[in-house]
Amino acid sequence: MKLNRKQKLFIFLLIVFAVTGVKFFLSYSNAQRNINVILITIDALRPDHLGCYGYNRNTSPNIDKLAKEGVLFTQAISQASWTNALVSLLTSTYPSTHRIEKFGTALDKRLITIAEILKKNNYATACSSDRDWIVENFPDLRRRFDYFLDISETNGLIKIEEIISWIRKFAKKDFFIWIHFFDYPHAPYLPSPPYNEMFISYERQKNIPIGKGIGIKGFIPAFLVVNNITDVNYYISQYDGEIAYCDEQIGRILDELKNLNLDKNTFIIISADHGESLGEHDYYFQHGFYLYDQLLKVPFIIKGPTIPKAKVINQQVQLIDIMPTILSILKIKVDIKMEGIDLLPIIFGRNDNQYFAFSEVMDDEGMNLKSIRTREWKLIHNLSTNKYELYNLRTDPGETINLAKIEKEQFEFLKTKLEEWMNRPRPKITPLTKSLDEETKERLKSLGYLQ
Repeated sequence: MKLNRKQKLFIFLLIVFAVTGVKFFLSYSNAQRNINVILITIDALRPDHLGCYGYNRNTSPNIDKLAKEGVLFTQAISQASWTNALVSLLTSTYPSTHRIEKFGTALDKRLITIAEILKKNNYATACSSDRDWIVENFPDLRRRFDYFLDISETNGLIKIEEIISWIRKFAKKDFFIWIHFFDYPHAPYLPSPPYNEMFISYERQKNIPIGKGIGIKGFIPAFLVVNNITDVNYYISQYDGEIAYCDEQIGRILDELKNLNLDKNTFIIISADHGESLGEHDYYFQHGFYLYDQLLKVPFIIKGPTIPKAKVINQQVQLIDIMPTILSILKIKVDIKMEGIDLLPIIFGRNDNQYFAFSEVMDDEGMNLKSIRTREWKLIHNLSTNKYELYNLRTDPGETINLAKIEKEQFEFLKTKLEEWMNRPRPKITPLTKSLDEETKERLKSLGYLQ
């Protein structure tokens, strides 16, 4: 049947209206569907003390379950060996870019956090942690969020109810909450019953003398000693007990998401700021003084409605990749300089290129270490002494044999790449540091950060 011009025009308009209506319906549906993000960071958590990373103790049943429901990265690298790595995570910048190099330093206003970006995109934002940690040690960071939830310990227990109450309040709105568990499993390791006895073993003791200083080899730091105990295995059992307690609190949050029917449209990311030394290189229960893998490797798990299930990714990634990945998931475009990359192409198998991970640690007393890492090699440069350490991570994962003078070609290659990174263009930022009061200094001493 041949159609006249009016009939053709009518059919054309009908098709246009139909397509427009479908697009409107889809956009309306998307606008109504909450897409939430929960970022959980656990201070000083080593991945090799979680079941999903192969640990033989049952420290992390809830985290393990989450890993089975999402993607687990085996080679996630922190940008620092102490807590300023969290600033790198929240801004997708290296420490030598954001210049938070010691406690009491405020973040420059030119550096934008993921919370501020999400606020501009109508997300309710909150951060939760120990009050003293977030307020005293990193001034200005709290103000980058809409809400601050103080979950400081009460009688040895985290006030997780504060988080659950906030999630209930904003259950019908898009929200982003960053939860940082600072005291668990950060030293000193003092888990409440029954976690303090959960992993105590009666295997042969490994006794190490108690030392008064920090950052010193061959001693258990005095600040964490309990009843003059010198058995290393005892403290590891307490470290594991704190992980188990923290895991239980994460389980409570996951249960609440399910109760509120938010588990199907919430992205959950679990990671850490850094690891912890438990005897490697003769360092005990410390972090922040060097750049070996027991401090730089962190857990990294992501689960969400569009994320593959039970997938393990062995490609090396960095903490600074988390922010651009979240923004990519939420389809939010920004015009700011991020030093990390979007991991979605890696998650969906569209990119398996090797790239470098960089880490650094500095202090007021002249310590200045930089490292460059691939999956097979690590080069550490001590700028204070101009000494280099080169390790083959595949054959020497414990980083015990320095090959800097043997593997000369590999050494020169990584040295060149490290120098290129150190000379990269970045904003000229002058750190704004306030003097720490005596109360804050005493707290930092109790945590092993100051002598």
